[in-house]
Amino acid sequence: KKKVSGFEASIDSQPYPTDERRVMISIEPVVRPVGSVSSVSELDASLRPHAVRSIIRTTVQMLAANAVTSDVEPLINSQTGDVLFIGLTEANIVGLQEVPDETFAISFCTKMLALVPEKLYPVASDALERELKAIETTDTKFLSSDLYKILRTQASNSYLYKDILFLIP
Repeated sequence: KKKVSGFEASIDSQPYPTDERRVMISIEPVVRPVGSVSSVSELDASLRPHAVRSIIRTTVQMLAANAVTSDVEPLINSQTGDVLFIGLTEANIVGLQEVPDETFAISFCTKMLALVPEKLYPVASDALERELKAIETTDTKFLSSDLYKILRTQASNSYLYKDILFLIP
């Protein structure tokens, strides 16, 4: 079990009192929608780089945890620029599904990277480099070679390509 920043986490579940087929799930953190936005572009310009770094950090950490989601829903605090991804009902653990893992991972990377406004591509590129280095030094299991290649391809297709960054481990 790996900790991934930027995503809500389930902390408990209980049977639904009137329907045994349903459960109630407690999640954290609790975020009030007032004062939140869903796009980096809606933030004050001074908060946008922080939000982009948060998006990239979550992307890399999710891939390192072998988890992806096809439903990317950012909730961005308009006061701090902190990004929380909510609604993980479509999340998958790579390697456990019948649909090829590559399909899930490509979709996830494409959607996450599309959240970054073009003006902030240099910030995203630097953040990606830092996050990959951090994962390499803190995790005993770095990104799988296949997921690393997918991230490399998707980043290259969008904006984050740096030759030095994409040496496959």
